[in-house]
This record gives sequence, C-alpha cells and structure tokens, in this order.
Amino acid sequence: MKSLGVERILREFKDQNNFMEVQTSGSTGVPKIIKIEKSHMRASAQMTLDFLGLQKGNKALLCMSPAHIGGIMMMMRAELGDLNLTIVEPSARPLENLEGNFDFVAMVPYQVAASIDDLHRIKKLIIGGGPISPDLEDQLRNLPNEIYHTYGMTETISHIAMRRVNGSDNETFKTLPGIEIYLDERGCLVINAPALGVKDLATNDLVELKSADSFVWLGRHDNVVNSAGVKLHPESIEKKIGDIGYPYFLAGVQDTKFGESLVMVVESDEPMEFETIKNHFQALGKYEIPKQIFTVPKFVMTESGKLNRKETLNRIAQ
Repeated sequence: MKSLGVERILREFKDQNNFMEVQTSGSTGVPKIIKIEKSHMRASAQMTLDFLGLQKGNKALLCMSPAHIGGIMMMMRAELGDLNLTIVEPSARPLENLEGNFDFVAMVPYQVAASIDDLHRIKKLIIGGGPISPDLEDQLRNLPNEIYHTYGMTETISHIAMRRVNGSDNETFKTLPGIEIYLDERGCLVINAPALGVKDLATNDLVELKSADSFVWLGRHDNVVNSAGVKLHPESIEKKIGDIGYPYFLAGVQDTKFGESLVMVVESDEPMEFETIKNHFQALGKYEIPKQIFTVPKFVMTESGKLNRKETLNRIAQ
C-alpha cells in the first residue's frame, strides 16, 4: 500500500531536480521548509546502511509519516540499499496487522511503547523523533534484538549518531562514519558532516563529549533552568526520577525569589499531590526536587508527534 505522500516522494526521488523540499518538525521552533540536496540524502542513507550492516533484500518497514525526514529517509535507504520495503499508514501499533518478521524498522517512541509485545519480530530497530522515557528504556534494555536511539534533525538529514539502548554502554551516542563533532562555548554540540553538506552546525543540545566520535546527551540548552544560580538540566533529572505512572516533564517557571524554579508538569485529568510521588524524588539532589506539580489533561504536541514543552507551559499560565 502506498499513500499519496509516498507516491509523491518516490516521484521526487527520480525527477531531474537536485534537491527535495522537506518540512522541519517544529519541536524547537516554527516548522519551516528547507531544501536538501539529493546527493546528501543518498550519503546519509548509505551511512545508516553501513552502520547497521543492512543487505540487499532485507525486509524493512515504513510506518512513519512520509511528510517528515524520518519517513523520507526510510524510503531513501530502501531505494539505495535495495531493501524489500513494506509501507503501512502510521499508527500506534504498525505491526499489529502484519505477518512475519522484519530486518529493519524505524519508529517514534510512542509507537515503540505501544508495540512492546511485537518488537521481537524486528531484528534492527531505530527509534527517533524524541527522548525515550525511563520506563520504556527499562522495558527495552533486556530485549535480544538490536535497538538504537538516534540523534539528529532535519538539518542533518535524519540521524548522525546512534546509541545502543540495550547495549553495555546505553547512554553514549556513537557518530556515523564521516561525522565530526565538537562543543561550542555553551557546551552545546556542533556538527561537521561534509558528505551531508553540514558545516559547523551549532545545535542547542548540551552534551558531554566522551571521545572524538561519541557523546552523552544532557538536555536542551533552551530547557536549562537557572534556579538561584544553580543550572538544572530537566531531561537529566527526568532520567533520575524514572517512571511515575503518568506522562510528565520538568521545566522552569519564573520565580520572584530564585529567578526560576523547577516544576513538574503531569498529563492527568486529576490533580496530583506532592506526597503521592515524593518517593520518586529520593535520588535527587536538593535543588533537583520540583517545587510545584501542575497537571494538564493533554500535552501539546507538534505536528510530527513530539512534546511541545513551551506551548504546554503556556496553557498552564493561561
């Protein structure tokens, strides 16, 4: 089955233009259309094929939206690697009505969480489009197949690094061949990838460099909370807290005394008392404990399914 979006993209692959127009996800700003050279897309696809050791005839599954870079690049990898590609409409459980096993699948975290009982049918799974919750990490850690969390963005033509979620060093991202990385003065990752047409691309991702080709992701620079002079990384603290039984995130709100204070935002129809979940804060330092807990019936998401922290906070303020 091929949707209209898939048919259009396949035509664009083969037309005479040297570039394609792709929409960014909007997770860190207003979605925009950018032009990407097809030669750079082919180079990115080949990097992934080589990194994962995919072979001609391997069975792959496209279950992500063809409107964004993740879905587009799955098609490019299939074309370049001569993979046997099955295409289904994006859904929470894309394997539910399919038979057989797959050598290679890409999913976003919510699809992985909903498909946990079917993941054994996938030999090599890559997860992109957002962070993986601590609870989901725990569920994936002991599975026998190869499961990778990817790091990248539309501007880098999908991912430029992966970490093995169920490997011995499951926090460290390893760059794909030909990728150079370093830190700027903020401690954020800067990417050089000549084959992808990327030069000195400064990101807003705070990382710890482990080597010339590996790093640990700490969080977004724009999410850092400066509370009484102490810089707090919400994403890193969320890992310490782990699963609380409800979707949540940490963020900073203005505070007349401390400048900013750290708060927890929980997706729930019912108010949540501090006492109910305080046992999850035992591993936290003094400044890492949320000062308040807010609940909202539904988080605001971007068009591509990523959490929009800023807009969710704005709804609380309203």
